[in-house]
Amino acid sequence: MKTFSMVRSAVLCTLVAAGGSSLAYAQANYKVLGWDKNHIALVTPAGAVEWEYPNQANSMHDIQALPNGNVIYHNGATVREVNREKNTVWEYVSKPKEGYSGRVTVHAFERLPNGLTMIAESGNQRLIEVDKDGKITHVIPLTVDKPSPGSDTRLVRTFPAADTSWRMRPMAKCASMIGRAKSCGSTRSI
Repeated sequence: MKTFSMVRSAVLCTLVAAGGSSLAYAQANYKVLGWDKNHIALVTPAGAVEWEYPNQANSMHDIQALPNGNVIYHNGATVREVNREKNTVWEYVSKPKEGYSGRVTVHAFERLPNGLTMIAESGNQRLIEVDKDGKITHVIPLTVDKPSPGSDTRLVRTFPAADTSWRMRPMAKCASMIGRAKSCGSTRSI
């Protein structure tokens, strides 16, 4: 049986197994989605690798299991969704925006309930929503204290506005900025 050990820093996402609603069931049946040693793996509570996917990345800051069973992750400026058969089903590559010629990296993303993907682009200093065809549908520019394509953003997540809509415009974002958390919305800056 293959096992997965986390030797160096890794990105982990705890998944609750479907089929049970009690806390005891969830604790006994969780799985972990993680990255280490150039691969992504879904690991059972016993430590066995249920699924793995090769990923040649120096570092990863975000990885997510989607409700359809697919996995979405990033590598540099690329956000990619793969299915359990290890086929790429969606991909977006961030490029320098108009007027910027430096490096662009992605440290955070989130598939939104409306099917769009929110991506935090460091270097470009912006949050974008991208559709399934790779078209940018909305942009929130960010103002950062010390611009850096390696650390403009780290972890960015959406949360519902008071009207509980999941559209990006009325929402706020939270970004972890090297030791401090700040929020921004469509008119705020971090």
